[in-house]
Amino acid sequence: MAPPATTPANEPSPSLQLTPALMSKLKPSRIFKNAVEPQTPPSPGSASPRPTQFGPRQISGVSFDDRGDQIITAAEDETFRLYNCKSGKRVKILYSKKYGVDLPRFTHKNTAILHASTKEDDTIRYHSLHDNKYLQYFKGHKGRVVSLEMSPVDDGFMSGSLDRTVRLWDLRSPNCRGLLNLPASPVIAYDASGLVFAVGVNQYSRILIYDQANFDKAPFMTITLEDPTLSLVSFPPRAIYMTSLAFSTNGKYLLVGCSGDAHYIMDAFSGHLLAKLEGHTGLERRKLDIPLNIEPSRGCSGEEVSWTPDSKFVISGSLDGRICVWDVQNLPVKPKPVDLKEHPLRLQPLATLDGHPGPSRCVKFNPRFAMMCTAGSELAFWLPDPNGDPEEIAKELLKKKMRLLSFFGLFLGSLAFVQNVVASPVESATGEPVVLAVAIFPEENAFGHVVNGERNKIFLAIENKSDKNVTLKSIAGSFHHPESNKLVKNTTSLNYGVPLLEGASMQLPYAFHSEFKPGDYRLNIWLEHVADGETYRVTAYDSIVSVVEPEGSWFDFQLLTTYLVVSGLLGGLAFYLYSTFVPQPKKRKTPQVSAPVGTVTATGAGGYQEEWIPEHHLKKSKKTKASGVATSGDETSGVESGTEGRRRKVKK
Repeated sequence: MAPPATTPANEPSPSLQLTPALMSKLKPSRIFKNAVEPQTPPSPGSASPRPTQFGPRQISGVSFDDRGDQIITAAEDETFRLYNCKSGKRVKILYSKKYGVDLPRFTHKNTAILHASTKEDDTIRYHSLHDNKYLQYFKGHKGRVVSLEMSPVDDGFMSGSLDRTVRLWDLRSPNCRGLLNLPASPVIAYDASGLVFAVGVNQYSRILIYDQANFDKAPFMTITLEDPTLSLVSFPPRAIYMTSLAFSTNGKYLLVGCSGDAHYIMDAFSGHLLAKLEGHTGLERRKLDIPLNIEPSRGCSGEEVSWTPDSKFVISGSLDGRICVWDVQNLPVKPKPVDLKEHPLRLQPLATLDGHPGPSRCVKFNPRFAMMCTAGSELAFWLPDPNGDPEEIAKELLKKKMRLLSFFGLFLGSLAFVQNVVASPVESATGEPVVLAVAIFPEENAFGHVVNGERNKIFLAIENKSDKNVTLKSIAGSFHHPESNKLVKNTTSLNYGVPLLEGASMQLPYAFHSEFKPGDYRLNIWLEHVADGETYRVTAYDSIVSVVEPEGSWFDFQLLTTYLVVSGLLGGLAFYLYSTFVPQPKKRKTPQVSAPVGTVTATGAGGYQEEWIPEHHLKKSKKTKASGVATSGDETSGVESGTEGRRRKVKK
């Protein structure tokens, strides 16, 4: 269940405790029918390949991020889809048609995942959801990866493959930093502290417990998984095929998921088999009408069983689509040595919920909210039903009726008092008017990223629950270090001065800028309002956000402008340096003709001053031809008068 929309200032967010009654009232609140692309039928006349699976395509893996805000699914249609758990909407679809996708696992950032490959090779891929790019490839396995787990404390992770090896990795290096060779295909799990990990070895029914710091040494504990009750069904008893391991949050118990019709809970310290969880149908097959093989197999099992965050309940899917819930709060304590012939406690489901039309292959509980996710051929989000069970409601009404007949007068008085309390406006114990506020990022910023150098928007939904009119004074915020909570910088305060009447609600935008080193920061945004001359503060947002750099583009106007300005400055500087420090060639000076001193009068027929005309131009060359073409002397002697021209014509 999503957290309450608003919380008054200085009050912690209310928590919801998981109880048997609440777990039995889980109902699907959102169902995604198109969570998997249907298989395209072959075209008529084409040679259709042999089918590799039975029935429709299904979701093969799901994973929540650390904060429980998002969930990602991987399906047999070679896509992984991201969903927002608070809004219940799909955020984006990403494709991996070339490599395939399986076992998606969020890293400690909600923008990156690890996933195994189903085609091309058996490489583990580190993928960025933000820009849809692969960040790293982890090569080494020679068989399909069937188990993949992220360390709960650092960037290390672990993988188990059908090549009978377990490899230890680190996100910062593509090279394997640890290798375990085993006699059969393994399944793996980290404990909550990250100091210990378990490796389950099939065909030998052994669970090896290793020290993370000394994984190159022998396991410090070996647990044998042997169920004596299986011999009551058939003899020899059918072998157990382990498909998943999961430690409880307190590290005391180890949940062993199997492909058969039972799961097991082991004591992680002593190795005792404490409980056998029955009542579901295993996922060793894809359909109920398919017969079982003699030898047990993995089938489509592996993601169908998990703990609740408080480790009080175990939830599991089933081949018939049902969801089973077991209450494991009262497990037996066995201080004596391990006896493999001792029968375990056989638990039946506390509740059996109607789930999917096909197998419920993936069942996970949100790590922070009272929300369960199940997946098969479709995806479903489950929340506790606030209306409750009709039979329980009828019983409560009957009790109230009997109480009404017995204590009519007292009941009427109590009812009047209750009605008066309910009808009265809500106020805090200190007399502060209750104004509720919650801040959410817009849908286009589903990851809640704060981009450096840009205007980041967030919207505040505000509601006045008191009987007083208040004035919304301002909205402000601050960035803090995620671990030490040390103040990094305050954001700009935006003043509103908007009145908010009694019982009214509104939505206000708030924008802020960031210029920090990329990474995770704690963002706190608050609202200040005034009532009766007193100023009160209400926290609207208090969570971890990721500060990122803006995406680069050659067509960005700001970037182009910056390039032009910088290019102009560099060009001007280069010209200045060139003209200052590079020697320039000297220009040759041409002799100038000095003007005559004194008064000069115009002479000659054309009005020329002969003192300015060179001497060789004044000499008239002899006429060599009678063509009437002017010689050089004629060209420079100026404009001829009309009389001289006529004389020359007569001579010709």
